[in-house]
This record gives sequence, C-alpha cells and structure tokens, in this order.
Amino acid sequence: MVFVTGGTGYVGKYVLEKLYVKNLSLGMSKTQGVFKHSKRDKIKVLVRKESDMLELKKKYPQVIFFVGDLNERDKLVRFLKGEKIVLHLAAKLHGSYNEMYKSNIEGFSNLIFACSKNKIEKIVFLSSMSVKRPFLDDYAKTKIEGEKMLFESGIKNVVIRPTMIFGGLHSSFAEIVNKLTSIPFIIPVFGDGKYQLAPVHVDDVSEAVAIATDLKAKQEGMYELGGELISFNEFARILRKKYKMKRIILHLPLFFVRFVARILEFIKLPIITTGFVKNITISTTVNITRFIKDFKFKPRGFKGGF
Repeated sequence: MVFVTGGTGYVGKYVLEKLYVKNLSLGMSKTQGVFKHSKRDKIKVLVRKESDMLELKKKYPQVIFFVGDLNERDKLVRFLKGEKIVLHLAAKLHGSYNEMYKSNIEGFSNLIFACSKNKIEKIVFLSSMSVKRPFLDDYAKTKIEGEKMLFESGIKNVVIRPTMIFGGLHSSFAEIVNKLTSIPFIIPVFGDGKYQLAPVHVDDVSEAVAIATDLKAKQEGMYELGGELISFNEFARILRKKYKMKRIILHLPLFFVRFVARILEFIKLPIITTGFVKNITISTTVNITRFIKDFKFKPRGFKGGF
C-alpha cells in the first residue's frame, strides 16, 4: 500500500516509526518492540544496498525491502505495482550539482513516471524551506525543480517544506552547530544576531508526513513547516547551555565575516561561505497557518523541543 524512499535516512527512520506506532491505515501492531504486519497491508522501502536495511529489518521483520536506485526506472515501475501511496523522502544533500541533479531531479522524475504508470493515488514529498532563501544553493535548486515536476504531474500530492530540522544529528542543524563550534573559546554570531530562525523538530516533521499518508486525509498541496521564531542570539545561548560550552558569545561585524568567507572560498576552504552568511543573517519567514488548520497540530518550539 505504501512505498517509501529514503526510509533508512534521518527523517525516514522517524517516519517509519510514526507510521507503525500510529497504525495509519497500515494495519500493524507492536509486540515486544517488534512491529507486526497484517496480511492485508504491506509497506515497501527502497534501499540502495542490502547493508542499509539490516538495522530496520531487525525492527520491522515483515517490511518488504527493495534494493535499487531512483535512476533505475524499470525497477521502480515493478516495485510500485499494487501501491497506492508513495512517500518520497530520499534526497542527496551534498556533493556536486551534477550528483544532486542525477538523484534529486532525474531520480525523482523516474519515480513520478513509475507512479503515473501504476496510477499511484498520492505522493508525499519532503521538500525544504531552503527554496525560499535569498541565496539558492544547489540543493535548493533541485528541490524547486522537484516541486515543479510533482505539481505538473497531475498526481494528488502533499509537499512539506520544513525549516532547519533539529533533534538528533540532522545535517542542516549539525552543519550550523559545527560551524559555530569550529572556532575555539567563542561562539561566533554574525552581526547583531537579531535575525530570526524557526527550527522544527524531526518528530513534528515525521508526524506531518505520517498524517499525510492517510488517503482519507484532506491535506493537499504545499505546506510550510517551522517552529516558533527565535533570534539567533537566543539560539546561540540555548546551544551553549545545552552542550555546556564554556565559551563567550562574540558578535562579529558582518563586513568582516563576509570578507573572511570570500577568502575561505578563494583558497577552497569553505568552512563558511558567502551564501551561508547571506542566508543565515536574513530572518526566516514561514507561514504555518494552513499547516495547523489541516494537520491539526502546532509544531513545538526550539526552546522546549531541544
């Protein structure tokens, strides 16, 4: 009934847990920590190699795993036979643009083709609020193209655009933490630090995806998803307290940070880039009004969730 890409990834593992625990149209129960399938319903997960599924196979022994790649169109057509819903969570976050293009655009195009061939009733696509940033990196560009392809496919869809995801070591969150802690003795804050972020907990992202999986649910179209707005100053203070950092929060002039970023880019040592500086110093704008109305819950904030 449900076909999942990216099920072995960071968000994907949380989504599988949600689907099973909440028993959203999958007819499953949990016995001694292991999830059991009914004979009536099945869930399929696409993995790139057999080693990726070892951990999940222990927890979900009756899940059907398919070893394959999004660029294997014929395989996808076969794998999707008899399915009704596709959750597309897989994405390449780093690497060259060509690598991202092959996975995030060509691969998604193949998946949409296979969905059309099998008359899939709904696609749930995990996009990103990075598509609204002033500086579009390669990842954001592929997400924009992915959304466009899906909207033009004619297949009923739900597109979820989360802001920076926290809770565990997700790459976008970990990237910021690593950059902030790469300099000894201080936590650098670019400029006045009054610009705002809206981090969203991975549990809320996976909850939204799980809810959208229900064929009877009314959710459709694009939804922005983020937590409460907090200033970067407050973000830095919370990080310092959480990780028990004995560091001074130091405000660095923006002109200086941009200058350093240009030098680092020139010597091909992009610890920070001009694009990163530009994006992080402009307040996040996220509208979750429609999300709250249709999904019936409000995402937790960074303070309480972290």
